[in-house]
Amino acid sequence: MSDVQCVMIRLQFELNDRLNYKRTMASNTKERILDTAEALFARYGIGNTSLRTITQEAGVNLASVNYHFGSREELVSQVFLRRLAPMNDARLARLGAMRAQAGEAALPLADLV
Repeated sequence: MSDVQCVMIRLQFELNDRLNYKRTMASNTKERILDTAEALFARYGIGNTSLRTITQEAGVNLASVNYHFGSREELVSQVFLRRLAPMNDARLARLGAMRAQAGEAALPLADLV
């Protein structure tokens, strides 16, 4: 392998490392915003929590919120979806198991509630 090929391979690895670092940082920022927004919404209510408060508590700027979520409404939606999606998946899995166990029979209403 020539020296040029070795340099090119090393540069490619360095570029991949930088891209992975940026992706990790962006993911961490998004999670930090979601965690902070969720805590503030729980403490003060959605209507009483401003984006300014969220950004200050999360240690990010407003541009980060706009980059990751586009709007305050989308941030609120993502806070809810992050918690509701796993609960809904678990509910659907239990329902599927009950249907499989019941076979052709109707599911008793008491079991569904």
